[in-house]
Amino acid sequence: MHLVPHPLVHDALATLRDSSTPPELFRRMAVRISLLLAAEATRDVPSAEVTVETPLGPAQARRITRDVVVVPVLRAGLGMLDAILELIVPAHEGRLLNWLYEEAEVQEREALESGEVRVRVRIAAEKKERLMAQARRAGTALTSA
Repeated sequence: MHLVPHPLVHDALATLRDSSTPPELFRRMAVRISLLLAAEATRDVPSAEVTVETPLGPAQARRITRDVVVVPVLRAGLGMLDAILELIVPAHEGRLLNWLYEEAEVQEREALESGEVRVRVRIAAEKKERLMAQARRAGTALTSA
């Protein structure tokens, strides 16, 4: 688990927790936290220098060089998805399938409950083949490690 000590995150979190916060402000703060957490979570995403053409001529810039997949964990994660996809425009959206979640042993449960978008699960050997077959039928790609 990674704690984000940024004062803007804590300020928005205080607003979310305040029982007198009106719904519109609550939604705005949830988006703000989502953007700040996404920026923190992608701090180490590989990037490379590229040259872009600006109105004043060529300029050096950096672009993400790896595919980013955002997988919302139901409840809190779904509310964060739009903000994160707005920030990381080329990101792909993934889904954590309910049936897989219910049958798998979720590792790092604290990270999951805190809104992390990375989920690692362990599947018992006797369930693995059945779940992999079910995923293929559903058109979902699961990787086995």
